[in-house]
Amino acid sequence: MVFVSRPLLQKCREQQRDTSFAFIDLSKAFDTTSRPLLWNVLQRYGCPPELLATLRQFHDGMQTRVTLGGGQSDYFNVQVGVKQGCVLAPILFNVFLVAMTLLSRYDLNPEDGIPIRYCLDGSLFTLRRLNSLTTTQSTTLFELQYSDDCNALAHEPASLQENLFGKHLSRIWGFSL
Repeated sequence: MVFVSRPLLQKCREQQRDTSFAFIDLSKAFDTTSRPLLWNVLQRYGCPPELLATLRQFHDGMQTRVTLGGGQSDYFNVQVGVKQGCVLAPILFNVFLVAMTLLSRYDLNPEDGIPIRYCLDGSLFTLRRLNSLTTTQSTTLFELQYSDDCNALAHEPASLQENLFGKHLSRIWGFSL
């Protein structure tokens, strides 16, 4: 996360713009992901029905039990979350988190994020006179995400605070910070 944040911070400094970061680790993130919402998100993003059915079968009927002081509880059903330690868990959680943040952006002021310009073809300049060959596109960053870690971004501390707490995202989506 820091590796990606550093160049962004350097560019903001070059432009003499203040930048505020908040590094967040969502506690129990994999354990609290709503499966019905996750399946809905995957379906809406165009996940093939066969793959979706396989993922659902993989997660349906999950059971666990608690071991304490040498004793064990009876098995009980686990209705939420993605499987810990599974290679698919970070991917499934990130798909869910991306959908969550896309929905939350309706409440964000575009001026509160960090605007960036980019190109998609990978050949921004020619060697002759460093002329631009392509047009650039722009977007506004409000967060960087990796697994259950998030880096919230803004130019002003007040905007960062509003983005983090003004919408009560952790309460709405069931995560704790």
